[in-house]
Amino acid sequence: MASHSTISDDETGFFDAINVLLRRKWFILLVTTAITAAAVGFAFYQQPVYRVETVLFASNPESMSKMSSLTDRLGGLTSLAGIDIGSGGSAQALSLATLKSRGFASDLIVDNGLMPIFYAKQWDAENQKWIVDEDNPPPTLWDSVDMFVNTIRFVTEDKTTGLVSLAIEWRDPEVARDWVLKIVQSINEKMRTQTIQESEQILAYLADKIERTSTSDVRQALYSLIESHTKSITFAEIRKEFAFKVIDPPVAPDLDNFVRPRRKLIIALGLIGGLLIGVFLSLILEERKRQSAKQRIKTAS
Repeated sequence: MASHSTISDDETGFFDAINVLLRRKWFILLVTTAITAAAVGFAFYQQPVYRVETVLFASNPESMSKMSSLTDRLGGLTSLAGIDIGSGGSAQALSLATLKSRGFASDLIVDNGLMPIFYAKQWDAENQKWIVDEDNPPPTLWDSVDMFVNTIRFVTEDKTTGLVSLAIEWRDPEVARDWVLKIVQSINEKMRTQTIQESEQILAYLADKIERTSTSDVRQALYSLIESHTKSITFAEIRKEFAFKVIDPPVAPDLDNFVRPRRKLIIALGLIGGLLIGVFLSLILEERKRQSAKQRIKTAS
């Protein structure tokens, strides 16, 4: 009997709620419309952000690979003469780590004057200075690097294929494409210059060691290393895509092909959220109305 009474109470409560919603359908419609309209306004107010992506292959120059192998083979022999030029490690890993590094991002931002672009609202282009007040301090290079590596530039590696995806998300698709091209050019130039400088230093070091070494086997090993580093310099000087080879060039998307904001999703969430809020407010208002009526009856009695 108690179970039947509970079920009846539940059914009564359910039908009461339905009746409340039907009576307040125009209120619910008004709330839903208002919140959906706000979502539409927000979705279209946000400036579109475009994604430009390129696919790269982290190359391992043959001359560098042979040089590293030669260095490993001759390591024991040259160590007898007190010679240590270290191991080159993985050229791909070094290039990728440099591409992802904050130091490379910092140099890119400074060399290309990107801070005024990142913080255009705080930059006085006419007077070439920051707009500063107590509540609006000028941005720092740290702020710019943090923004760049976390919200603008994205680097991912496919461990299986060795392919590297480099993407830029920015408000202007043409600018985003230019930045992708600039990053690829800069990382290749940086790694090429670094390789040439290191090889030249090693060549000078090896030449000095040859003058100080009389053992024929060691001298022959040193000449082999000199030949390898000379080839490495030559290779670096003639190859533009030194560290990364572009497999899929970046292309600026059409103006209607943006990644953010996701307008349809925002509007759908606004519609659903507005409906739920309308229903919730209707039930709350009805409950308050009932409590108020009970209070009046109690006061009258």
